[in-house]
Amino acid sequence: ADRIIVKRGKGCSAALGRKGGEQPLSLGEGCEYVGTAAHEIGHALGVHHTMTRHDRDKFIKVNMENVEILLNFSLELCEAYNGVSGKRAVYMDIAARPAAHVKCPILWDVALA
Repeated sequence: ADRIIVKRGKGCSAALGRKGGEQPLSLGEGCEYVGTAAHEIGHALGVHHTMTRHDRDKFIKVNMENVEILLNFSLELCEAYNGVSGKRAVYMDIAARPAAHVKCPILWDVALA
């Protein structure tokens, strides 16, 4: 049966979308927060980061000058809505300046479609 298996691994991570069978979700040291677990569960269910969606520029403006890029990752858009950029990383705001802001009110039925 398909299922998500939560393991204490290195870091916080999950594969994007249903893979079939047992799918590991890692919650290592520093991942004890409910929000972090919910974030990784979202990835396991197929939810992309907003900043990598093909239509992100309709909803947010990425402030590249405020983004620290770690682990050789970029804010490239996915090739297709269901596609994956194949890059991994962590984005951090620099000195508490926002890395992105909403360009217009988000219509959640459109943004989550």
